[in-house]
Amino acid sequence: MKKGKCQDTYEMVAEYKEPNYTVKVFRPILTDEEREKRFNDFKYATAKFMAAVYRERAKKAKEEATA
Repeated sequence: MKKGKCQDTYEMVAEYKEPNYTVKVFRPILTDEEREKRFNDFKYATAKFMAAVYRERAKKAKEEATA
């Protein structure tokens, strides 16, 4: 697992075995409050990203219209 500031506890939710490899899928065990906080952080980041996408599209459209 990646080491960092996160001190989450994880549970293994699935394991896929193939002849040459094994994939283990882990999910963090979160409280309802932590899950809500992370989801709100995700929504905020998504909104910022989409605003940047729309700005770029508008900029391109304006450049194409003036060209």
